[in-house]
Amino acid sequence: MNRPAPLQSLSPNLYRLITMKLEDEYHIHPYDIQIFGTENEDGIHVTVSYGSQFSHQADQFFTHQELDDGNSKIDSFIEKTGIQCREVMIDDYFKKMTP
Repeated sequence: MNRPAPLQSLSPNLYRLITMKLEDEYHIHPYDIQIFGTENEDGIHVTVSYGSQFSHQADQFFTHQELDDGNSKIDSFIEKTGIQCREVMIDDYFKKMTP
């Protein structure tokens, strides 16, 4: 199995799509997350890490066909990840601010 690589170098278009939508719709900046991918002959397995010390993860496998077509599965993954990430970041913020 291939080793995970930064998605930005593995699939720049998918990286841009994910980061742009997370930033535009959920106000999650690229420095708030880490995105890695593992590519094989069938597609790319994407892992987004977020939260304090990037301890939370969301992952999904996308086939090359889904990546080429701009499938709604990608949009659904971004939406689910954005909601989860925003909740974790809010929780982390209040934990830091609580005396």
